[in-house]
Amino acid sequence: MWRLIGFIAAFSMFLFAGLAEAQEPQVLTMKAELKSDFSAGKELSFVYINGDSLYPDGTRIFVGLQPPDSFKFLLTTSCIVEKGHFLAEIGPLEQHFPPGRYRVVGAFRFEEQNPAMQARLGDFRDLAKCVKDDTEFAADYERVNPVRFKLLKDYIDRTGRCPGKTGLGETHLVIGTDEDADRARETEKAFLHGYADAAAHLTATLATVGASPDSDPALVLAPWRVEWTDHDATLRRKCASVIYLSHPEAAAAIQAAFMNLESLSRHVESLTAGRGAELCRDIKGLAAKGDAIDKDESRRLNRLMAELAALETARDSQARAVAASLAHALYGSTGLEPAPARARVYVRELLEPFGVEPQTK
Repeated sequence: MWRLIGFIAAFSMFLFAGLAEAQEPQVLTMKAELKSDFSAGKELSFVYINGDSLYPDGTRIFVGLQPPDSFKFLLTTSCIVEKGHFLAEIGPLEQHFPPGRYRVVGAFRFEEQNPAMQARLGDFRDLAKCVKDDTEFAADYERVNPVRFKLLKDYIDRTGRCPGKTGLGETHLVIGTDEDADRARETEKAFLHGYADAAAHLTATLATVGASPDSDPALVLAPWRVEWTDHDATLRRKCASVIYLSHPEAAAAIQAAFMNLESLSRHVESLTAGRGAELCRDIKGLAAKGDAIDKDESRRLNRLMAELAALETARDSQARAVAASLAHALYGSTGLEPAPARARVYVRELLEPFGVEPQTK
């Protein structure tokens, strides 16, 4: 379920991109637009950024895309200023963009320019002073470079700012409406809940393997692995099919639970049908001798019991990892329904069929 969910089809119904209005910038002005391309036989998305800058030709501008309600960058790129303009393209992307108000950030950083550009920028008069603060400097600047002075003056009149050694600009890429975004978040939440429930069901099934001495573990584990593989593949595919998840931490925790489940199944198989089963048979045979057991057999019995205990400890540890991941996804601080007390109860309920006690902090 990484990066949104089975509701992608629903997203497509609501998806539309609006050309964003730039907020008041410091140095860079930008507009961002989402476009689609079908020339490759499938839908690809591109984010186009068109900006203006007072930095000289050759200046490198960093551009990044941030998701709604987060300052983490989803994607980044860079571009070069030419004749006062810069164009950046993020894509092509196969992922869909869930509805929301994405932030597009542009930044000039002096220290990230190459040495030749830094040398040039060091002498660049726009960075030395602000023409609105020094009339003598402004008059000299206009005499030396009247065309650039007019561009600079118009820019300052429009923004109230001069270029500096750190320059920022911001705009937004608006996809869908607020109602679309709310609906998408709720659909994702329901989808993640469903996969958390599926993981809990798979966990409970593993607890039944080997519970009866007459049962064949293979009869349970074979269909279990088919179900696990199907859920895990669908989860990964749907999470990778969108650019952003509104519940990324919960989705990551559920994915972790599925990885831990696969490991738990191997531990359960080892205990019930592999090395663990062999150990149990040998231990039972030696223990049946009672007082007739000799010293060598007694030492061997102790080694076998220690090995079996190690296998059980490994299984218990993996079961705890599954429970912790699911509890974090559902009830953790960044989970779907944050509730620390419920998380503790949930872990205990999930581990009880294994006869495993939760770890206490």
